[in-house]
Amino acid sequence: MSLSFPEKMFNYFLKLLLGTIFLLVFHSCQIKSSDENDGIVKKSNVSIDGTRFIEGKGRQILLNGINLVNKNPEENYIGDYDSETFAIHIGPIIQALKIILIFTKL
Repeated sequence: MSLSFPEKMFNYFLKLLLGTIFLLVFHSCQIKSSDENDGIVKKSNVSIDGTRFIEGKGRQILLNGINLVNKNPEENYIGDYDSETFAIHIGPIIQALKIILIFTKL
């Protein structure tokens, strides 16, 4: 069975989108560092210079992450969190990718 031109274009762009998603995921997981210790500072003092965190070699430390806020006064604004709260669940992401792969093979 031969596919029509719009179906071929749809499959092409769907595969292109899937490939782009995979490239973005793999690129974001790479750790790049030009430091002689692979970016790991083993023993270093952290100081504060105004509003900046400075590490032992004088470089600024940039912190990134997720800000978790609890606005419940009954819990004294402090939640009961554990490692599961901050875990990244990739199971649903993998299921979605499997569905996309199955769909592109139809």
